[in-house]
Amino acid sequence: MACNLDAYRAALANLLKDEDETAWTGEELDAALGLALTEVSQRAPLSLSGDVTLDTGGREVPLDSLTGLLWVEEIWWPYEGASYPPNVVPFEVRDGVAHLRTVVEPAPGDMVHVVYAGEQRIEGLDGATATTVPRGWLVLLVTGAAGYAALAKASAMTREYTWPTGAAKTMEHWGASMLERFRNRLKAIRPAGGQAWVSWG
Repeated sequence: MACNLDAYRAALANLLKDEDETAWTGEELDAALGLALTEVSQRAPLSLSGDVTLDTGGREVPLDSLTGLLWVEEIWWPYEGASYPPNVVPFEVRDGVAHLRTVVEPAPGDMVHVVYAGEQRIEGLDGATATTVPRGWLVLLVTGAAGYAALAKASAMTREYTWPTGAAKTMEHWGASMLERFRNRLKAIRPAGGQAWVSWG
């Protein structure tokens, strides 16, 4: 079973030796987890797809209805649901809109199928209702989150005068080492697949 936000928070607080949340608040832990999750999503995104119905027709396909979109892999048009093989068309993406490079323009009411890379989710984080991250990645994510949390704390410590000399620098070094460990482990995760017919403007 996949882990929810409570499990990630507990593991992160344990790694930071801050189970009673005296050094980091729950919101700070969530922010650190979100940053680590963003890096994981870039390395190993979800493979998602969605349909966009064109109101006015034309070669411009708005992408704002696609949940968790990171980048577009393929666009199929004409598209009639279960049609096979898919009609993959060339395109480019600018400012959240895919511009089809086709001779014929789609008509109003046409459906366009978009295959895209999507963000990974943790149930309870940023409103997510389910966890997509494999359970085996918990340690990886918590390691990255600990690095982000430590660097943020080190930055705050430099503006306070209640810490022993060198404490902020020690925290900074530890956070940097955790992020380095996280990114080295992240390289072992299967990267996203190749992108077809895509260019970015």
